[in-house]
Amino acid sequence: MTDQLGILFLLCQKHLKSSTKEEEEWGNQFVTREIFGKLKSVEIKGIEGSEDELKFLEFVLQKAFVLEKITITATSATMAPSTDVLDELAEFNEKIGQFPRASSSVAIVSKLS
Repeated sequence: MTDQLGILFLLCQKHLKSSTKEEEEWGNQFVTREIFGKLKSVEIKGIEGSEDELKFLEFVLQKAFVLEKITITATSATMAPSTDVLDELAEFNEKIGQFPRASSSVAIVSKLS
């Protein structure tokens, strides 16, 4: 699953950086139909709270209409060392909570290990 999620992340990054309208339209059709049409769960371990991770999660939430659950696991080693890890994770979750969702039943679970 980790390799699949890595490939999915790279596809999304490429799609998000598409420079032409044609590429963007193709990306929307391919990514939505072939990958996100069946995606029911996502698990990310070692989340850092970066902008790229937020963009990825926003994209997933917008495209995965059968998504049931996203599990995010952070560790004190992966979050910024100068901040309180729980506060940083709560802020990250707050940002995710504001994203529009294709699935009305998706649950987002955050863990600290």
